Amino acid sequence: MLTVEEREKLRRPINLKNWLGYDCNGEVIEKGDMVEVVRADKNRKSYPKYDYGSVGKQGKAVNQMSGWTITVEFDNNGKPQTLGCTDINLRKV
Repeated sequence: MLTVEEREKLRRPINLKNWLGYDCNGEVIEKGDMVEVVRADKNRKSYPKYDYGSVGKQGKAVNQMSGWTITVEFDNNGKPQTLGCTDINLRKV
């Protein structure tokens, strides 16, 4: 699993205009990629309303929010629901 320190050393690929970040294995995440949550963001572990984005759930990388946060669209009981996820807490599927 990629750490925050290791990710900081990686640079944005110059030739990828759809680049959003890096997953837990250092793979590039681009817009439209399917990703899986492998680590829960600390802030949301105790909030059941965010279960649709919990560990093991898959969604589509949509956009970059800020810094290393990626907007991921999950299926929430048949309805699309977006949630900001830290890139290294995701794994490209």
